[in-house]
Amino acid sequence: MLALIGGGRVSSYIGREACLKGIYFKCYSSRNNNKYDNINYSSIIQVPSIVLKSSITNCLINWSHTYPRNIKDLKRSIIGFQSIAKMIDKHPKVKFTFVSSTSAERELLDKSIYGSSKRLGETILLESNLTRSQEFKVRIVRPGLIYGLESCPIHQIIKLYKKRIKLNLGREDANFAVTSINDFTEFALNSNSEFWNSNKDVFGFYEKEPYSLNDIHNSSSSYAKTNKLNITLTNRSILYKIMELLGISIDLSLASIDRFPSTDSIVYNYSIGFDKYIKNLCIE
Repeated sequence: MLALIGGGRVSSYIGREACLKGIYFKCYSSRNNNKYDNINYSSIIQVPSIVLKSSITNCLINWSHTYPRNIKDLKRSIIGFQSIAKMIDKHPKVKFTFVSSTSAERELLDKSIYGSSKRLGETILLESNLTRSQEFKVRIVRPGLIYGLESCPIHQIIKLYKKRIKLNLGREDANFAVTSINDFTEFALNSNSEFWNSNKDVFGFYEKEPYSLNDIHNSSSSYAKTNKLNITLTNRSILYKIMELLGISIDLSLASIDRFPSTDSIVYNYSIGFDKYIKNLCIE
């Protein structure tokens, strides 16, 4: 019923939930750590050769170049998305949805290589709609910062706060959008959801309230009533440069910018909600 192109923690989570719900699921990925009925390819250029089984009705594309840094990486992204587009064109009766990002918003394109990479992917994949029926058109979903995974940066920030370390990534009052992994997965696994049936080609999927690091710190402040060690990371700070030299990759290109999106989001009821998620982390 559901196929997924691309690896990573979000894909692994969706695969696990699909298995728990008894949903037929197959993942095509270059990563070996996705154990849920995974089929590996050694290079993204092999994707056009993928032939989906006739039982596959929906395919989620969760692929992107990891941490693109320059024009060379953008060119690799283009090759990757062109390969995926060729595979899409071979399956005119399968619904495809590409997981993009709110970083791909028009007003942010000159601020983030990652966002530009996602936007290029959107443009390339949407070209397939020129020859596809309305029912099977390619759709683009833009989630906000996805929270709820163990590796979630919000989780890590609150863990540090409990240890009286206040970590600021960029500007504290910069607003951004958030999306629960639970909500995202529920819509991805439901073939009747707007993920697969929206009348729009491009739509957001995030909670309606904007959040900032200030909101997170204020919710967690009771765990550090005394002196705190303040650490601020920006893409110009010395500590950030040292981390880069050590091979630690953190994309802070948008961390000091208000980046709450203008693209309309699907309206939905939250399973938890970001405020409650923060409170739950604080009492763990």
